[in-house]
Amino acid sequence: MKNAQLYGGSLNAIVMKLLQENGTKFGYEIIQKGLSISKTMKSS
Repeated sequence: MKNAQLYGGSLNAIVMKLLQENGTKFGYEIIQKGLSISKTMKSS
């Protein structure tokens, strides 16, 4: 599997989960939430 496909699949799952939990959002809001979650996971 190519890295781009792997990242794309992972990103799609993350975005879909964020939308499910938080309802409709704009692209910027999704990116900010994703970055926040990413920072939290890195510091754990």
